[in-house]
Amino acid sequence: MSSAVTQHDVLARLRDEIRRIERRPARRVGALPCGVPAVDGLLPGGFPCGALSELRGGPASGKTAVVLALVARLRRGALAAFVDGRGELYPPAAAAMGVELDRLLIVRPPAGEEGGRLALWAAEALLGSGAFAVVAIDAGLSRPWRGIDASLRRLVTAAEQGGAAGLWLSTPGAAVRPPAVVRLDLSVEGRRVVAARADGQAGPARAVAAPAGASLRGAARGEAAPEPRPSPRRLAGGSHAA
Repeated sequence: MSSAVTQHDVLARLRDEIRRIERRPARRVGALPCGVPAVDGLLPGGFPCGALSELRGGPASGKTAVVLALVARLRRGALAAFVDGRGELYPPAAAAMGVELDRLLIVRPPAGEEGGRLALWAAEALLGSGAFAVVAIDAGLSRPWRGIDASLRRLVTAAEQGGAAGLWLSTPGAAVRPPAVVRLDLSVEGRRVVAARADGQAGPARAVAAPAGASLRGAARGEAAPEPRPSPRRLAGGSHAA
């Protein structure tokens, strides 16, 4: 199967899935706290809705744990999506952190540059759909390509239109970073999350805390796994749990 056909099929299934669950709520405003004091202490009210925020850190730095803590705190019935370009999100760990897997859509694009393009297209569709309160994007892009700046700007526009809190996960020195209103550097000391603002905004420069009951190292595949939980339901071939 050609990459073009695969891309077409994945996008078609993603659109069908969004249409299936789309509820078109009133545009969200405000912010969403994640319940991790080290992060909430730096952000007035939480991660802003209708905008992108960047969580930057190395492996096992707590990025995924912060995302899952936020998703677990969403109000009943609210939906979240995770574009898992690295293929490292471990659904049982998400469930162990309190995430209801039937309210989490996981999109796993194929590897390579075409997969990276698909990850951005999927993220734009999810952010702009209005169906999701939170959209996390771990695209895993190793290098930019011609025209990527326009794609990244479209993510900002989509977040503004859909009202979702968009969370872009990146690594130190990442070559691809979208415009973001909030940038946080994360790391873990023992079981404690260490967060620092990296965008020059006013407020505490650094805060330390651990999410209550959260296994920081259990959020990604290959790390300490929690007790097994129900497996996510497989739908389209792109991959997802819904």
